[in-house]
Amino acid sequence: MFYYSTVINQLLQLIPRHQFDKIVEKYGADRYVKYFSGWQLFVTRLYARSRKEDRLRDIETSLMTQVNKWYHLGLKNIKRSTLSDANSRIDYRVFEDMFYALLDKCRSLSPNHKFKCKNPLYSLDSTGTEL
Repeated sequence: MFYYSTVINQLLQLIPRHQFDKIVEKYGADRYVKYFSGWQLFVTRLYARSRKEDRLRDIETSLMTQVNKWYHLGLKNIKRSTLSDANSRIDYRVFEDMFYALLDKCRSLSPNHKFKCKNPLYSLDSTGTEL
């Protein structure tokens, strides 16, 4: 089996998975989940955002072209209905808290530097976030 070091995989290495899991547990986002977890939705959204895709059909088609790399990202068979159900099930506060956790991490790495962005930041669901 080959190991693929994709851009998405490199981005995911910057995300503290244990912290994401704590946030998911805090909001009960994976309660009663059997198949498609919050982490898998996060990875899928990150992939879709990096490809500038916003429609479920486009995301599904794009992911199907990369099926041989799914294992390394922790993804399973993904359909539009699964994505739609997960989007409606998982609370937005999971992703909001993860954003602020990453922001705190950035601020702790450079405490003397003001963390300002001149350009708007876009979250994984493509809404603008002001700092």
